[in-house]
Amino acid sequence: MESQPKKIKVNFRLLSIVFVVTILLFVSLAIIVKNKQALANLQTIDIAGQQIKLRLAKTPSEQQLGLGYVKKMPSNNGMLFVYDDYILPNFWMKNMIIPIDIIWIKDDMVIGYERNLEPQRDNLNLPIYRPKSFVNYVLEVNSGFVDKYSLRIGDIVKISL
Repeated sequence: MESQPKKIKVNFRLLSIVFVVTILLFVSLAIIVKNKQALANLQTIDIAGQQIKLRLAKTPSEQQLGLGYVKKMPSNNGMLFVYDDYILPNFWMKNMIIPIDIIWIKDDMVIGYERNLEPQRDNLNLPIYRPKSFVNYVLEVNSGFVDKYSLRIGDIVKISL
C-alpha cells in the first residue's frame, strides 16, 4: 500500500500577517541603527573649553528655520549655521520658544556674540541681529552660555565637520 502525501493547509491570511510583521521589524531595526549611527557621528565644536554637539544648518530652508519651534535643547547642544562664503547674515527670533545666545565666528575665531536673546511674543517687528564683520559660521546655544563660560572675542573655535 502506497502512502499518499499529506495535504498541508496553508493559511494565507496568517502567512501574510507574519510577512508584514517581519518587514516592519526589519524596517524598525534599520531606523534604530541609522539613528544610533547618526548620534555616534554628531558634529561637534569646541568653544570656551566646552564641546558642543551640533545640529547643522547648511541649506537656506534649514537656516531660515534655525531653532524655531524647539522647546528644549540640552546644555551641551547647539545649532551651527555653515556658510560657503563670508557673509553678514541677519538673524531674528522668529518662532523661537527658548532663549539663546548667538556667537559670530570667522574661520576659527569668535568675533562677536549676542547674549540672552529672549523669544518674542509675536513675529511682527522682530529685532534683527547681525555681526559687525563678515562671518562664515554662526553658533546658537542656550542663553547664558557666553556668560557661564566667560566667552571672549578672539577665543579659538575648533570645528569638526
